[in-house]
Amino acid sequence: MFFRGIKVIILFVWGGILLANTLQEINYKNIEVSKAKILIEQLSPNIVIIDIRTADEFSSGHLKGAININYFNPDFADQIKELSTTHNYLLYCAAGMRTEKAKRKITDWCVPEVFVMDGGIAAWKSVGFEVE
Repeated sequence: MFFRGIKVIILFVWGGILLANTLQEINYKNIEVSKAKILIEQLSPNIVIIDIRTADEFSSGHLKGAININYFNPDFADQIKELSTTHNYLLYCAAGMRTEKAKRKITDWCVPEVFVMDGGIAAWKSVGFEVE
């Protein structure tokens, strides 16, 4: 009976380790716009810039090379998770509110790092950085 109990404990611990390895927590890093600009310059083309604003907001001006995935789309998290898992990502929105909410929506995306630009495109523009 004693050995049977040990087997159960070992299986339970082993199962927990496997589960922990499959449910990795995403490594989000909030960064200021000046650091975001440097990051884009240093990691290009290995960083993907994601503008999570609406299509209308995106068309009014966005960071060079950004792709648009609308936070308000019902399949937002699924669209994000379809992206390559080998790149680093930079998320931004209008002022930072949606990116903070997006971090809670995207919970099991296995990528190296996700950078979140504090202040969104409003902060980017306020320091005079260009948009297209």
